[in-house]
Amino acid sequence: MKGFIKHTILLFVFVAPIFTKGQAPDSSLVHTLEQYIDIHNLYPAGDIIQKIEEVYPIYSEQNIHFLSLKCTYLAALGENEKALTLALSMKRLLLPNHKNYRNNRIIVHNRINDGYYFNKQYDKCQTVLDSLILWIQDKDMYQPRTNMVYQIQKGILYEKTDRLKSAIEMYEKAEALIPEVKDSILNEILYGNFGVTYRKLDNEKRAWFYLEKAGKYVNRQDSSASFTLYNVLWKHCINFKKMQEASLYRDTVSVYYNSTNFDNRRVWFENNISHYNTLNNKELSFKYIQQYQQSLSKRYEKKFSQEIEELSASLKRENQLRIDTISIEKQQKLLRIRTNYAILMCIIFGLGITAALAMNNIQKRQRKMTYIELEQQLLQNQLNPHFIFNTLANIKGLINQNKNNIACNYLDRFHTLLLTTLIDNKERSISLDKEINAIESYLELQKIRFNDRFEYTLSNDIKVPKTIHIPPMLIQPFIENCFKHAFTEKHIEGKIDIHFIQKKEDIYCKILDNGIGLKMNSIVSKQSLSTRINKERLELLDSRYKTKGEVIIRNRTDGIAGVEVTIKLPYNIILS
Repeated sequence: MKGFIKHTILLFVFVAPIFTKGQAPDSSLVHTLEQYIDIHNLYPAGDIIQKIEEVYPIYSEQNIHFLSLKCTYLAALGENEKALTLALSMKRLLLPNHKNYRNNRIIVHNRINDGYYFNKQYDKCQTVLDSLILWIQDKDMYQPRTNMVYQIQKGILYEKTDRLKSAIEMYEKAEALIPEVKDSILNEILYGNFGVTYRKLDNEKRAWFYLEKAGKYVNRQDSSASFTLYNVLWKHCINFKKMQEASLYRDTVSVYYNSTNFDNRRVWFENNISHYNTLNNKELSFKYIQQYQQSLSKRYEKKFSQEIEELSASLKRENQLRIDTISIEKQQKLLRIRTNYAILMCIIFGLGITAALAMNNIQKRQRKMTYIELEQQLLQNQLNPHFIFNTLANIKGLINQNKNNIACNYLDRFHTLLLTTLIDNKERSISLDKEINAIESYLELQKIRFNDRFEYTLSNDIKVPKTIHIPPMLIQPFIENCFKHAFTEKHIEGKIDIHFIQKKEDIYCKILDNGIGLKMNSIVSKQSLSTRINKERLELLDSRYKTKGEVIIRNRTDGIAGVEVTIKLPYNIILS
């Protein structure tokens, strides 16, 4: 369902700029740029924008059409803040006495409307959208299609801010314009959003009615749109237990599978798993679980290989530059040796300073290289393959026992853990909220593996965990040690207590287990590779984060056998 909403909000960028036609300067480059943006071909569009900015005096009223296209280009790249900044700067180009002032005013405010929407400033977006609707009531400006576009946009805005009944009212106003407008793309978007909104209102019958109507208007040449909508219809068939129709939609979706991106394919895998679970076909359901896991692995293995190749090429260039620099310094030294003794002493003194600076730079580069290598090692060791296979086997066992609800719950946990491990951890930092969710998913999956032989508590005293960002995969390796070392004795009923605590400016994670303690398991000598890597990472991350991190591992001091790990977390505050 989220994929369909993401598709429909493209209305703000690729359908709304109705008033831009005919306002561009008389330039073949600008017309070519417009064509590339219309078909979402962004790489050549970027080259053309650069060429135009080199030739034309861009910031004038007659070039508002070009600037509008550039805003659309930036939004398509996901650079929404830059697009909004550019749109707001265009307001100063509007001249009330200009012959195209009214058209240009609507063009500029269309772009500002887009910018506020994609930057999630919904209150400001609604203010601008209300102004646009008011302006097009002018008899010289009014167009039925324009009015329909704005009604749909306002409905999407209401749906986004959970004003669902108001959204339905706006869609009904837009629907009244269909006989006059006759635009299949707008009809598809309108009826699709009708269905999404009724689904949120738990009115499955009306949701199904409108989604089927949207399907009649899909342009099957647009593989991404067709794939998205038919996935939604397929999912609804499964929910309504209409398995014959679900199979037909599954066959239709499969036609577009190879021409869509990975995120759309993820929905395809999830629907297949749900489809065959509903049919009680456990073998095919498990087959798609395995294919999904393999697809994730191949995707990120390829991406990591590309990053390593780019890093290797960068290091080679740096080494060559350093060699060239040393060669020049040697030539300069040989030249100066031929001068008198006084000049020679000055040169030696200067070379000493240069050598000290060079050593300092080399040490900095070595630290940077070490940090990158540690991150790579951590990514390679962050999720144990044995753990993955055990988890999949346990989920398969639950399916074989007809415990489908429990299996789906643990599958969701496994899905959350994979996303955090393979996707979010490629970033330099992750929100504390996501890290806590990943930890909880990991512990729930371990409970399956250990047949509920341990319990855990997870408490969080941090007020706003979404805004606090920490290094990824920093805490999980220490929890993993509990299973590797603390609970080796079969008679131990394991318990792990995890607490997130804030003391003034510092944030701590405290992990306590009731295992055999440090003396018996020699955890200092047996600590995992990922634990050692995390300790080394903390030593290198001081300059990047607001606070300095550290780790203390010791036996518990509260009279209970076991180990206490206290991690002072390095963090930054990032406001969304």
